[in-house]
Amino acid sequence: MRTLLTWSDQGAAGPRPAHHSRRPNSDTGPIVRLLDHADRPYDRALVLTTEAGAGPARAHAASLAERGLAVEVIALPVDDPSDHAQLFAALSPVVAGLGSGEVDVLLSAGTPQAQTLWVILVQAGLLDARMLQVIPAAFVPVPHPHPVRVVSLDIPGFPEIRALRAEVDRWRARDAARGAGLIGRSAPMVALERRIGRVASSSLPVLVLGETGVGKELVARAVHGASARAGAVHRRELRVARRRAARDGAVRPRGRRVHRRGGPSPRAVRARAWRHADARRAR
Repeated sequence: MRTLLTWSDQGAAGPRPAHHSRRPNSDTGPIVRLLDHADRPYDRALVLTTEAGAGPARAHAASLAERGLAVEVIALPVDDPSDHAQLFAALSPVVAGLGSGEVDVLLSAGTPQAQTLWVILVQAGLLDARMLQVIPAAFVPVPHPHPVRVVSLDIPGFPEIRALRAEVDRWRARDAARGAGLIGRSAPMVALERRIGRVASSSLPVLVLGETGVGKELVARAVHGASARAGAVHRRELRVARRRAARDGAVRPRGRRVHRRGGPSPRAVRARAWRHADARRAR
């Protein structure tokens, strides 16, 4: 899927600011000019706007849809489109929800601050997109032979710093995993250590699977200990888990100690009892 990501070029409802000149009737705006001269057609367009500009943006979107383009207008919670912090906070979920496919961002629509943030997001590697600039009609074909220009900036350090920081986090997580009680330097254990370092350095939830006795709890502790949340032991959650285990018959509380119930019990229940006993002793 090929997506055009752009701010609306229709302005906001209400009086026009004194420093904004009215667009000539012959000027269709940068979005339409880009669609007229795009090297390939788009499958959809995401048009961003503020609440004040939602009305004009939706009216314009209806005309764009007549081209066979799937158009979605997204009104962002921004009351000051010149505020970099507001714009960045509002753009982050939009960028995260783009999904797969090719993305082009239009630099020629929106406030200068919004245009600057597109450049930062792309150059920092936070947004995988091609940047496009629509040249004003007065400068085409001289000095610019084509009305659309691909913007490519070589800014040393932008993606490299981000990649190096991620690599440092992974190595720190792997070092922490080595001291978490996992024993062995065989190829499978080294691969497990690398995987622990990779997932621990991210903010993703982790589900550890395996049969009883293979060391799932050791791996879970290693992931937690190597993560940025290391040391944040949630004792309340341990107490809740222990009470649930006692309710289910896995353990029986007696003062400050935990005993297994007598009599036969399934293997999984015994394993659960010992795990909660260990968690209790860790307090």
